[in-house]
Amino acid sequence: MAALLAGALIYYNFIDSNTTDMLPGDDTTTESGETADPSPEDQPPIGVEVGKTCPPLSLDLLAGGEGYKLNVGETDGKVTVLNFWYTTCGPCIEELPHFYEAAIEYTDSVRIAAVHVEQSGVDAMAWLNENHPEWTDGNMLIGWDTGKVWANLFRIQACPVTIILDDRGVITDYFTGSVTASELTEAVEKALGE
Repeated sequence: MAALLAGALIYYNFIDSNTTDMLPGDDTTTESGETADPSPEDQPPIGVEVGKTCPPLSLDLLAGGEGYKLNVGETDGKVTVLNFWYTTCGPCIEELPHFYEAAIEYTDSVRIAAVHVEQSGVDAMAWLNENHPEWTDGNMLIGWDTGKVWANLFRIQACPVTIILDDRGVITDYFTGSVTASELTEAVEKALGE
């Protein structure tokens, strides 16, 4: 027991998450033991805040890739927009047309996923097919947060919430509440580096 406590004490006092990139043998340490400048490709640590790399989780797709999963950690060089919504959320429904239009406008460089967080995926698709079948045409991905894994991870208390990731999977914006078309465009272009 004492050895375990001593190990934990050493770890937390001398090796913390901010200095692990400078341990001997690490890629950022030169042969002489000096710390090399990190390359621009180095990813920020994983987290759910702006400036952190989004955790690599998958999302069940209901439309735009039925039967598949969106692996957010695998960006394929595209910006990813995650919009968390549900069918009885008025502000969610009001802003979804902005996401659909952006999905069409930025089809080559941005993936937009409307992530349903309530009820079941079947209920969401039935609602979409009845009210907005155009949103299921494949331009905008429709996802279902099975078991609210993503909502819990991002500490989402109410919808809508929009999270934007750059082409490396780094969170560039986190919106709580509705976004306007111009706010969405500005955030997407920021993530694209334009």
